[in-house]
Amino acid sequence: SLKYLGLTEIISYSIISKKILELSNTSPKEAVELSNPLTDQWQFMRPSLIPSLVEVVAQNRFIKNKQKIFEIAKTYNKTKNGLPNQDLHLTIVLQNSDFYKIKGLTENILESLARTVSWEKLKPNNLISQGASIVIGKEAVGIIGMVSNNLKNNLEIDDDIAVTEINLSKLLAIPQQPKTYKPIPKYPPVIEDISALFPKTVALEVIT
Repeated sequence: SLKYLGLTEIISYSIISKKILELSNTSPKEAVELSNPLTDQWQFMRPSLIPSLVEVVAQNRFIKNKQKIFEIAKTYNKTKNGLPNQDLHLTIVLQNSDFYKIKGLTENILESLARTVSWEKLKPNNLISQGASIVIGKEAVGIIGMVSNNLKNNLEIDDDIAVTEINLSKLLAIPQQPKTYKPIPKYPPVIEDISALFPKTVALEVIT
């Protein structure tokens, strides 16, 4: 359970404003819009959970400075047949954190689900900077990284915010890694401690 990893579950609204939609790196033409919205604050179905959770951090930033929250909910993306694609997503946001902590947490979760993860370079977008694409097998199932300055500035946040968003619908459709038994070795292992130095500008996938 995610609560044993120190996370607090939240439930936020699936209907968002045009401002939050645009912060989701989605134009109104690409989004699922309500035909009769009550106000301009409740106008579109969200295509990503990330802005909603970052907004929660912004609203509570004067009360707590180490918020660790998650949400499991559907996202809504327009399709050609008129019916939105409703994938289930897991999104985690860590306030005043860094990439390595969110990466370790993500690896922990995927390991518990018996999935082997690899990382690929993520194209720059309005949501994430210093990020990577989460890949299982050959399938991209999510994104991970630091919340962009664009999103933080719009929500008036100065803290470093780390985030991961995993498409559970895609993830759970991928077969689990089979468990294998390894016999206890007859002889003690020989452990070699190797250290390597890389410039900060080297991408993660180059090292791995």
